[in-house]
Order: sequence, then structure tokens, then C-alpha cells
Amino acid sequence: MELEPILLRSQKKLRGKVSSRIKSVEETLSTVLPVSSNIGVTRLADITDMDILGIPNFSAVLPGTEDYIWVYSGKGSTRLEAKASALMESVERYCSLPSSNQKKMIQGSYKDVSKVSKTLHPSNVVEPMLFEYDEEMIMDFLPGYDLINNEQILVPTPLALFRYSPKPPAVNPFAYHHTNGLASGNVLEEA
Repeated sequence: MELEPILLRSQKKLRGKVSSRIKSVEETLSTVLPVSSNIGVTRLADITDMDILGIPNFSAVLPGTEDYIWVYSGKGSTRLEAKASALMESVERYCSLPSSNQKKMIQGSYKDVSKVSKTLHPSNVVEPMLFEYDEEMIMDFLPGYDLINNEQILVPTPLALFRYSPKPPAVNPFAYHHTNGLASGNVLEEA
């Protein structure tokens, strides 16, 4: 699967806001509302007044996924920002789930896969392992992009997806799965 090169560009931030955003919250909502509907977000709740702090806070409900949680929260300095934040969080988490990426997986040993494509070695990652990875063990890999070397690379699936469980004969040598490193934005530079 050939990926488009990822090119980071300088982007103009919104004027007059203490923010790293490039697009307004209204533009964000007009983009993310249809996406959230397509992935199955069923409810969006303003929960700002559920405590005495008064910090704008929304919850987006995305039931029926393999995620640990189905309710995603978003906060902001305004209710619109909190709403956008909750929806973006739900899309971000949805995109990290195995069911939304199953068709892209490539199964094989590092030894075999690395002969046909540049591949990140599982042992070259700073993640605790359950056992030492042998280059002949079968794993799932996903297409990724190396921003430093500006090239496509295959990445061990357990590092790219949250709640990934390998289907035999594939193994997962990594001790934990987490959402560290996930990001969403209106454009790549925001993420």
C-alpha cells in the first residue's frame, strides 16, 4: 500500500487567540460533525453544569466499539470548543481501533517483511516487551510514515493501534497498549 508523502508546512494560526489552531471552532465542527455521525457517535452532551467549576465540558458517546470506554470528553474555554474537543477525541480513538484498520494489516515475520519493505524493528522501540522478539516470529504490520527520513515504513501493528489483539499465528511482544501518540486536528500540522 503506497502512502502519500507527508509534508509538514508552516501554517498560519488563528489571529487574536491563544491557540495552536489553524481553523476556527466553527470550521472544525462543520468538518467533524458528519464524520462523528458516520463512525457511530450517538449522543453529544453538554455536561458543563454537572459540577461547580463551570469549565465548558462535553461528552460524545460512541457505543459498540472494542475500546475500553465509549464516552469521550472534551473541554475548552467555550462550549463550542468543548463540543469540538469531545467529537475530535471520539474520532481520534475510533481511528486507533483495529476494526477500522483491519484491511491495511500485513502479516509476516520481520525477517520476511523487511526484505520487501522498509520496516521498523520491534526491538528498536522504547516500549516494554513481554518477551524478546525473534525476527522469525509472525507479527502484523501497518503502513506508516517516517517523518525524519521522509519515507514509507511498516510499523508493528501493536504500536499503531489501541486494543489490538493478534490473530494466530501472529504475536504481540509488547507489554501494554495505550493511546500515547494519538493526535487529531483539522490539518496535519494541528495534530
